Amino acid sequence: GALFGMGEGMTHRIELAAALRDLDVDSIPVNLLHPIKGTPLSHLPPLPPMEILMTIAVLRFMLPDKDIKLCGGKEKNLRQLLPLGIIAGANSLMTGNYLTTTGRGSRLDHEMIADLGLFPTRELDICRCGMEERNA
Repeated sequence: GALFGMGEGMTHRIELAAALRDLDVDSIPVNLLHPIKGTPLSHLPPLPPMEILMTIAVLRFMLPDKDIKLCGGKEKNLRQLLPLGIIAGANSLMTGNYLTTTGRGSRLDHEMIADLGLFPTRELDICRCGMEERNA
């Protein structure tokens, strides 16, 4: 997986997607830097939401049969565009709290999935929610 927003550009993200494709990984966790005061990367600006959505779309295009999992930083960086992360190509979410930051509750993620006409296909303790079309 990757932590995006550390100063890399789209070319770096495409190179990463190609490397992940060559490694034939099953799942790509997408973490988004949420700069925290007092940390070494606190000076970096957050990625614009549309750039994040383009990155997710590139990952989906280059890795069509892999799980693309939106993880840490999705709420802070995508804000109101979070549902579009699913539309752009993510098919999995990590929900709840993360290692160093808090997330939104899983209830909101389940509501978002339902609002998109999708449903969780399985749920584990860490709540990995894959999505399939509700009528599939």
